[in-house]
Amino acid sequence: MPDIQRIRYADPRRVPAEVFGAAAEIGFYIARAPVLMDGRIELLHYFINQSICDAYHRYGNLGERSLI
Repeated sequence: MPDIQRIRYADPRRVPAEVFGAAAEIGFYIARAPVLMDGRIELLHYFINQSICDAYHRYGNLGERSLI
């Protein structure tokens, strides 16, 4: 398990007990939810969310940022 990032089982009943034990020791997440037909929702198992925020003054004054 140290060489992989994720494990995905389409059927939760098919996950071997040895895999659960090894994952529990290191805190590794195993995705066991049934596979969905909607690709956008299914891909949430594989993507990591990241948000970026640019805070501007509510009246549009950029201050020093407008000089750059």
